[in-house]
Amino acid sequence: MADLKKCDSSNYLFLTAMLRAREASMLGGDKLERILSAPSFAEACAIAHDSGYPDMNGMSIREVEDALSAHRREEIEDVALIVPDRELVDLFRLKYDYHSAKVMVKSDGVSKQLLSFEGRVEAAEFLKAFAKNELVMLPVALAEAIDDARHMLARTGNPCLADLILDRAYFAEMSALAERAQLPFARDYVRLIIDSTNLKVLIRSRIAGKRPEIVGELLFDGGSVLKESLVAAAENDDEIMHLFLGAGLGDAAEKGLQVVSGGSMTAFELALDNSINEYLSDAVRIGFGPAAVISYLAAVENEVMALRIILTGRIMGISTEALRGRLRESYV
Repeated sequence: MADLKKCDSSNYLFLTAMLRAREASMLGGDKLERILSAPSFAEACAIAHDSGYPDMNGMSIREVEDALSAHRREEIEDVALIVPDRELVDLFRLKYDYHSAKVMVKSDGVSKQLLSFEGRVEAAEFLKAFAKNELVMLPVALAEAIDDARHMLARTGNPCLADLILDRAYFAEMSALAERAQLPFARDYVRLIIDSTNLKVLIRSRIAGKRPEIVGELLFDGGSVLKESLVAAAENDDEIMHLFLGAGLGDAAEKGLQVVSGGSMTAFELALDNSINEYLSDAVRIGFGPAAVISYLAAVENEVMALRIILTGRIMGISTEALRGRLRESYV
């Protein structure tokens, strides 16, 4: 893979300008509020349509989800065609590969309708690899993780353990991509995602009453906070706050600890996502360069997720206030 340190940031001048222009027309806070508050589903869809989405009026929940996923895939593919270093796009594609891997492992290759189309590996390739039992057709790290997960599931019958193997491989591959890119913004972004995941594991383990040694088996390497430190602090609120404050997740840690004593899980998860969005907002201050690709693709994912919450929620008759409470902050 290309070493981004050897790439002149001027290679990103055109791409950064293009992405910044696209960000200006994205569904930021004001537009999302208009969609959320629109008097009818048709008018909500019209606002989204004006921002480049297909007309989703009259669609079912599944059709809306498919349309949003197709839009996200088009955005990812569009950037992949012109980005100087495709590693940056692969940072976002990896999660969809591992989502498809989980689907195929747990359904033994049957639930093809749940496969993702946004990863590095086409859905058809996943199906072919499983049908012929030829995992060699897939990227090496992914194939090895699938093989390990399948054996774990066959041996224990526990799909959670199979998922854990695939999640561990996902974060390891994501970290390796960021390290090879040698781009501090990408490296720190990946570390923040892993820290965020580990904080979620820690809080959920506290709620379930898991012992620290068990918690250690559920945590992931690659974050800015070492696993050993997290295990040592697993039952100490002050230490947890100290560790995650240094990782830029102080507000999320505070809300997470409140969940342990009966607080809102939704507020905790929102705080996790908002902390990541706050980090991404720094890309605007960097100017031109590879960071613009990461911040843009993350913004696309946030936008699609927000639209999915609003539009599918409206179809289900969920109140405006309830939907508003589920939305993440956006930096665009």
